[in-house]
Amino acid sequence: MAGKYRDDSRRSSFDHDFTQVPADERPIIKSCSQIVQEALSKKYWIFDPQDRHWYTPEELLDKYGRITKGAEDFFKRLQIRDPLEGLKAGHQKAEDLKVLVEALSIRVVEYYKNKVK
Repeated sequence: MAGKYRDDSRRSSFDHDFTQVPADERPIIKSCSQIVQEALSKKYWIFDPQDRHWYTPEELLDKYGRITKGAEDFFKRLQIRDPLEGLKAGHQKAEDLKVLVEALSIRVVEYYKNKVK
């Protein structure tokens, strides 16, 4: 009777090979404390490009220091960068927005100036 439930037509395509990937082929993922130590040694901050958020080393350690599992993707994407780069990029973006707002303001004023006549 047991044989009737194990025919090949009901076989799953799931790979049941649970062997581990050799250690030298596994990706190296830094822990939160390793990231913080590297940032402190370089006197840099930590940048998350996905969320576009800057963390001081202390902030990152306070917020994520106790997490040991489940945050591998988050830690993998973090970048240790000079915070002055962020300031320069922010100022450039603000300048670009200022130019766009000024151009729009001129268009609005001209439109209504000509429309009211």
